[in-house]
Amino acid sequence: MMAWLGIEIGLGARAMQQARSASDAIALAAAARARDGHELVRADALAAAAASRGPNGPVIITMSEGSGGGGDVELGRWDESTRTFTPDPEGGNAARARVRFAADHPNGTASRALSGLFGPSALAIERTSVAVHVRARHTTSLLLDAASGVVLNVDGTATVDLDGGLSARSSGTGCVVVGADASLSASVVRAAGSVDAGSVSQVEGSVIDGFDVPPDPFASLLMTPIDATSAIAIDHDDLSVTQVEPGVHQGIEISGGSVVLLPGLHQFAGPIVVRGMGSLVLQDATVQLDASASLSMAGQGSVTGTPSAAGDWAGAAFLQRNSTEPWILGSAGQVDVSGMVYAPQTSITVQAEARVQFGSAILGSLTCTDSAAVEFTSDIDELKGVPVPGRARLVR
Repeated sequence: MMAWLGIEIGLGARAMQQARSASDAIALAAAARARDGHELVRADALAAAAASRGPNGPVIITMSEGSGGGGDVELGRWDESTRTFTPDPEGGNAARARVRFAADHPNGTASRALSGLFGPSALAIERTSVAVHVRARHTTSLLLDAASGVVLNVDGTATVDLDGGLSARSSGTGCVVVGADASLSASVVRAAGSVDAGSVSQVEGSVIDGFDVPPDPFASLLMTPIDATSAIAIDHDDLSVTQVEPGVHQGIEISGGSVVLLPGLHQFAGPIVVRGMGSLVLQDATVQLDASASLSMAGQGSVTGTPSAAGDWAGAAFLQRNSTEPWILGSAGQVDVSGMVYAPQTSITVQAEARVQFGSAILGSLTCTDSAAVEFTSDIDELKGVPVPGRARLVR
């Protein structure tokens, strides 16, 4: 009897180890893909489960549709200070995976030998693991390019969140400043000068001062000149949807309704102002602003859409060189544009309760204040360095 019990205890211990290894592997696979979309998260989580062994073969898990997953694999947010995981239907930076071995589960139980004595649930095993996404340090999501001075200022309770790294080309001391109640999240912050000493604790990520920031990779790429004399006004009544063909446009103010920029290059000789309940939509379009033009947003205005996939500037949503006017994005406005913003001399201020999301950006400077939030969700291929292995880590 003692030998029998010893064997069964060993089998149970092995099953517990199998459950732990499987849940760890699934959580790591899902977290590594947390920023790449639900389909890739699901595919890698299922692949990790299939490669893991349970009592009766490959481990079986369920995962619901939707950005946040569900079932045995959930995406959400990990709070390092409280060490808690909170599911988020919109996805997040972490994944929680559960593996069950039980009689009522397709994985089955670890052993049925003692079921007559202790019941079939005696060896039911459940293991949960949490892993958090580790941002790639060899990437750059935001390049700020100025000779001197502060190039990034995050103040109030504002947040700036980058999928990859930040490179700040400014020789000044304290060229990156983050207030006591604000936060900057990036895989790495590289500064040609230095990050403000009092701001380092507000940065989630590594900080490297005195870094040799790479040059602007698009500095020599030509832009189509804007012929302001041929600019045509956009006729929009602030009520309906106005579709606009590519071409040279005068400035526009949108207070209501939607202006949809159809696929191609749209050049603006004057400013774009989106306010009230107005909406500007990029439908596979690229916006090029004249040096004296700007983009501004107020009220509950919104700017959304995708960039053009054609031409030398494929993937760029907004273009501007030699800027003389700042961009002001404020109030309760929303920006959700997947492409890159290339405006290497432009100063952008995001303020009040604005929510701004771009793919990546090359700017002169960025200020984020009040309770605004700015997020960059991708990186700039031309600024990638040598890959750094590892994109997720176990936290529980």
